[in-house]
Amino acid sequence: MFKNRKGILLLGGLGTRLYPTSYFINKHFLPLYDKPVFYYSLSILMLMNIKDIIVVIPEQIKNFALENLMFLNELGINLSIVTQKKPEGIAQAFLLVEEYLEESSSVLMLGDNFFYGSNLSIFLRKILENKNSSILVQKVKNINNYGEAILIKDKLIDIIEKPKKSRAGMAVLGLYFYDKFAVKNARFLNKSKRNEYEITELNKFYLKKKKLDYFNMGRGITWLDIGTPGRMLEASNFVKIIEDRTGSKIACIEEIALNNKWIKSRELEQILSKRSINEYNNYINKILLDS
Repeated sequence: MFKNRKGILLLGGLGTRLYPTSYFINKHFLPLYDKPVFYYSLSILMLMNIKDIIVVIPEQIKNFALENLMFLNELGINLSIVTQKKPEGIAQAFLLVEEYLEESSSVLMLGDNFFYGSNLSIFLRKILENKNSSILVQKVKNINNYGEAILIKDKLIDIIEKPKKSRAGMAVLGLYFYDKFAVKNARFLNKSKRNEYEITELNKFYLKKKKLDYFNMGRGITWLDIGTPGRMLEASNFVKIIEDRTGSKIACIEEIALNNKWIKSRELEQILSKRSINEYNNYINKILLDS
């Protein structure tokens, strides 16, 4: 089981698919409807009750991140920031965060992945109880953009990075659960032809040792890769529709922190007293009034 687990939030990369917008600002700080992109990925770790979180960011925005992310500690999060001189693949994250993990098991969340579902928290916490490392899979059309999990009779036998031809279209999603040996295992990886430490290769390393399981998210949970302008718009429209229809906000990190009992109502009131009045803060105030 994943005891003493820590979260890794990967906000690195070049954001080339969002150029020219990402030329001026890191894509994870762009707005996705009413919140920055990283709120949605951060909230997933918080929903799993993970409060020790290591954020990996490009070195060139270190000062910006220190100025704009440290407020998360006010919400009960134990935040650490690690810089990435050059993006060299998802698995590189483990080579950067070694001293922060301290041999803890970990959950790696990609900053440009979006998850939503009514039973999402229950589903994710069930995975945390699994004794092996785990990946998430879901059927998609454009499998050539992702790693594909090859399943035979519901058994995971291989993972292929960006396949030219699909077998079943089961994509490996951007949320990974690893044991305490992830850093040690990542050291065995060589760079790919793309000059990157591939997360697919790390997963295949675990698979060969029979230490990797998969969980199929099926149709009950929505997953979106929001790395392109079209998908950003699609996700923004999705969030607006859900929030307008339900009256609840997706990825309201203050609400999650309060529900997790990381902060108390009076502490959240003090945080809000320093903010301007707007629709987002009014929503949090209403939660406090109703609690």
